[in-house]
Amino acid sequence: MTEPKFWLVWWQGPSQWTDIHLSHEAAVSEAIRLARENPDGKFFVMQALAAYKVEQPLVTMTPISVPPKGFADQVDPELRHFNIKMF
Repeated sequence: MTEPKFWLVWWQGPSQWTDIHLSHEAAVSEAIRLARENPDGKFFVMQALAAYKVEQPLVTMTPISVPPKGFADQVDPELRHFNIKMF
């Protein structure tokens, strides 16, 4: 089973919230918008390549694929926004 392809816009700043974008173009547009609003920031567009999950006793890798048509309408909006914690 493959996971849908997505991109993130990330910056190391006071707020590290990020959104999942289902196209590269949407992520680039968001990075440009954020850079204009935060001229001292540097914004990174990152593509998900794989997802890893521990399944006892093995770690499995799931490849990332192109999202199916209509995928954006099927994703719970709560799952599109999350906070990246630095450690």
